[in-house]
Amino acid sequence: MNEKQKQANQVATNQYQSGDEQSEQSVDRGLAMTHEQVLDAYVEGTIDGEIDEVHGEDQEVRREPFKEFQE
Repeated sequence: MNEKQKQANQVATNQYQSGDEQSEQSVDRGLAMTHEQVLDAYVEGTIDGEIDEVHGEDQEVRREPFKEFQE
């Protein structure tokens, strides 16, 4: 098996683990971010990008990327 295939197999076996937000691996951090986004959408129950009733008023979800992923 060549080196690229070994790396692909390693990435394909990754699963979300709590604490991945602090991981050194970018794949783990990406999985953690995706997990959080899916959970937020599931709990909120909406796709319009608004969070209902935060301190008595609706708020739009941020549209800019996280600073830690900007380079």
